[in-house]
Amino acid sequence: MVKFLSVGDAMSRKPVVIGPNETIKKAAQKMVKFSVGSLVVQENTLLKGIITEKDMLQKIIAKAANINKTLVNEIMSPRVITAHSDMHLTDAIKLMEKHGMRRLPVVDMNNKLVGMLTQSDITRIQPALHDLIVEKMRIGKLFHLRMH
Repeated sequence: MVKFLSVGDAMSRKPVVIGPNETIKKAAQKMVKFSVGSLVVQENTLLKGIITEKDMLQKIIAKAANINKTLVNEIMSPRVITAHSDMHLTDAIKLMEKHGMRRLPVVDMNNKLVGMLTQSDITRIQPALHDLIVEKMRIGKLFHLRMH
């Protein structure tokens, strides 16, 4: 019998979180300290958003904004797409692909943050799935380029 892998089988169990009223400097320091490319923005136990390296590059560094004064909630992505830990891994991969995401916060049935699923997690647990994703994305980009 084939066992389907769930998001819970692949996810990292300790996502790094930050509060929405912390500074971008503190967010960057956390990313470096924990070697992560994103932080989940959480207030109490409520998921408020996500902030990524790309957000920092495009919204702070490229605009020369002050990292000591700009707050996380000013540049975070407030619309957070999540997966449930019992979701099939292939469904989560499709969700990530559909929304162009490299990271997916994982919640339990009570919408409490329980983990983070990243492309690296997928590669670690199922290298063949990652190869298929990369190939499909490459083909999609080629098709998009040819259409324009």
